[in-house]
Amino acid sequence: MKLPDILLRAEELPNALPALAGQDQAFVLPNPCDPISLSEIYTTEIEDVCAEAYRRDYVSFGSGSWA
Repeated sequence: MKLPDILLRAEELPNALPALAGQDQAFVLPNPCDPISLSEIYTTEIEDVCAEAYRRDYVSFGSGSWA
């Protein structure tokens, strides 16, 4: 059985993760609770792929820019 390299409690994360990120091969994922705007992730390529995948919905309900 392999033991974990480190165990952290949720309340320790704000201080521990930046310290760990300074180590080689470390990274910190973005907080999924941080709000983002649609314009940060919306692209015309995504719109085109969705229009192709959901052609019937686009025809029935219309389409347009939601960004």
